[in-house]
Amino acid sequence: MSAPEDPPPPSPTESLDGIVERHAPNGVLAEQAQFKGGVLDGRLAIFYPGGALNLEMHYLGGKLDGPFTEYAPDGSVLTRQTWRAGLLDGPAAQFAREKPITDMVYSAGKLHGDMRTYNEAGQIVSVAAYVDGELDGITVLYRPDGTAMRVVPYRAGLIDGDVVDYDEGGNATKLSPHKAGMPEGWTVEYDARGGEKKRALFRAGAPVPDEDAAAKPKRRGWFGEK
Repeated sequence: MSAPEDPPPPSPTESLDGIVERHAPNGVLAEQAQFKGGVLDGRLAIFYPGGALNLEMHYLGGKLDGPFTEYAPDGSVLTRQTWRAGLLDGPAAQFAREKPITDMVYSAGKLHGDMRTYNEAGQIVSVAAYVDGELDGITVLYRPDGTAMRVVPYRAGLIDGDVVDYDEGGNATKLSPHKAGMPEGWTVEYDARGGEKKRALFRAGAPVPDEDAAAKPKRRGWFGEK
């Protein structure tokens, strides 16, 4: 999520202290901000033209600091974020029809920890691990029934390790080793019984001709070797 744009102050701020309000031409409250020493310090609320609360955030010394919430006109929550000293820091989530569609954790402005995405029914779609803003760890993609469909390992933002596809029963259907973002080693496809049906060897992302290929690999994956 990107940082919300700081709204322009309701009026020159050099000597502002306390709560300042700005109203629309029809008299409806448009903004309500708290200042200290001429800078935003405290709660800032921005309202829809009809008067419903749109954005609510908190400042400390002119920087976003604390909870940030975006609301739909009907009052339901669209976004929740946590800020510290002008940077995203802590849990954050986005919602649709009052159900989460993403939840994640930030540290010092960067994604750090698991990011989860959901479909409109609230079912898990993916879980991805981040470290300092980069994919680092295991990403799992799920089917609507909750079974794992694909497992992808990352290191420093690049696919690194065995990418494994699974059927609904948890059996591996394809294994694709990667190194530093490129296919490296045997890519193997399996039939419904677990037997090998197709294979190809890759080196540095390029396929190796069959006559140069080595022995067949075992079937293996994140959920066990078979």
